[in-house]
Amino acid sequence: MVTADMLKDVQTRGHEIGNHTQTHADLTQISLAQAQAEVFGAQSDLAALGISATNLAYPYGASNADVRQMV
Repeated sequence: MVTADMLKDVQTRGHEIGNHTQTHADLTQISLAQAQAEVFGAQSDLAALGISATNLAYPYGASNADVRQMV
């Protein structure tokens, strides 16, 4: 498991930190409202650490048109 301190350290060393959802849910297998909560919840969590994520890596590489539009 990655800690907040680990994320900050990695970012300080010049690496990009991206969004990957809060619980690694397959966004194509949950409701769009749940998917939005996963993505924007993780974005908020990262922002609280001072990290501005500009990219999202879809868990399992799974996406569909609705999920991509929401993101």
